[in-house]
Amino acid sequence: MVKCPNCGIEYDDNSIKCLVCGYNFNESPEENIRVQKTKADENKSNIQAIFAGALVFSGLMFFIAMLIILLGLYKPLDLYTVASTLIFAIIVPIIIGNILACWISNSSYLQSIFNGGMIGILPVLVFSLFGLGDIFIFIVFFIMGILGGILGKIITTKLIKNSQKKYMEKIRITMVILFIIIAGIFGTSMAIAGASNNNMTYDQNGISFNYIGGLVAVNNTGNTHPFGTGNNLTVVAALNGVNNTGTQLDSLVISKGPTTASLQDQVNAEKESIQKANCTITSEINLTVDGVPAIEIGYNTTSNIAGVDLLLIKNNTLYDLNFNYDENNTLQRYMTFLPIEKSLHIQ
Repeated sequence: MVKCPNCGIEYDDNSIKCLVCGYNFNESPEENIRVQKTKADENKSNIQAIFAGALVFSGLMFFIAMLIILLGLYKPLDLYTVASTLIFAIIVPIIIGNILACWISNSSYLQSIFNGGMIGILPVLVFSLFGLGDIFIFIVFFIMGILGGILGKIITTKLIKNSQKKYMEKIRITMVILFIIIAGIFGTSMAIAGASNNNMTYDQNGISFNYIGGLVAVNNTGNTHPFGTGNNLTVVAALNGVNNTGTQLDSLVISKGPTTASLQDQVNAEKESIQKANCTITSEINLTVDGVPAIEIGYNTTSNIAGVDLLLIKNNTLYDLNFNYDENNTLQRYMTFLPIEKSLHIQ
């Protein structure tokens, strides 16, 4: 009989390895110590790879999902768009997380599959602590993690050089990437919070709303509603905004006038005026603003300016809020006009 020095389990004399710890009876104690140490290092590397990959996956998924939610708050998304964007927000981060995991641990395909599955379910396990997620989501994320592990291994094998670098160096690089991701998420959150805390209130001409502090009221002299001249609209207020260089970037023109026509008839007349001004209509969205139906028209001009034209009828009066912004900075539309639209109140 031969006894394993690690586990104390006895085996037949012709046994080669311990079935529990893998101790090789045919090797010297020194060699067995080296093998055990190598396995321990590999296990440690795989654990670190799983947690680093899961952190990257969770961080990127949260960041992309936040951007999608911000866009969805403003512009209603159809089912196909929602499904495709959510899949994008999961698949891309999980592949990136597995690429980093495979790079850190330099694991085999079998180990990469296991690591990928763990990377996929760790965020779900965290969500389940708050009562979110179910067994179906658990299984879906596990399968997606496995597929991500396979792709991660293929990509690291084919594209990433120097795969034999010590894992601690890889950990450091991964931590830098994580820091950049977290800093980006934190910075975006702070920018959103800062913008929401920088609100000011407009309350004149029977109209009130909250708006970003970058917009300031200006003299109405010379301001005219750019469209809808046939709708008998009168400009009652104008607000302009400037960027860091002092160049005007966005402006809001508020108009109103009596009407006996329907909202859709007024919108059709406005669209006709927009097109006559050589602008391209990009969207038309039905909304409820201040408790009444409203229609928002999106358009682009020929001079790199985009616009949002919001029309609603209340108390037999047509109200038109026309917001212009830099076509190359769509975030202005969501960060500036959305608070106006959500808080608009007609007295």
